[in-house]
Amino acid sequence: MLGRDLGSLSTPDLVLSFIPGPLLLALLAVGVLGVPMHLALAVGSLPAAAAVGYALFLRPPVGNGRSET
Repeated sequence: MLGRDLGSLSTPDLVLSFIPGPLLLALLAVGVLGVPMHLALAVGSLPAAAAVGYALFLRPPVGNGRSET
């Protein structure tokens, strides 16, 4: 983490920041539109799970060989 430009975002960073979005929209749909919670969360979890699958299988994070601890 040291020496890394704080203004640049990597693909894993963007994926991690995207995951809560669809789930929060689902909760908003429950409160505003009265959609049943089980349905809203089921639908909201699909794009979140797709983002995780993308990050793990299509664009996996690769290390640079150094430990960041």
